Amino acid sequence: MNKFLKIQKNLDQTKETFSFILPKGSEHKKLFDEFFVTFKASPKYHVILEKYLGGFMSQNMAVK
Repeated sequence: MNKFLKIQKNLDQTKETFSFILPKGSEHKKLFDEFFVTFKASPKYHVILEKYLGGFMSQNMAVK
C-alpha cells in the first residue's frame, strides 16, 4: 500500500499558515472550518492576538 505524505516547509514567513491532518473526506473539516470562521470574528480572538502578538501584529492579522 503506497501512502503520500507532504512535508511542510517550516518558517515560511511570507504566508505562514497552520494545518491539521485529517483523514480524506473527514466530516471534521466542515466543523473545523465553521469553528475558525466563527472564532476569528469573535472579540476573544482579538484579545488573544493582542496578548500574545502585541497591538501591531494583532491589527495586521485581524480578519477584516
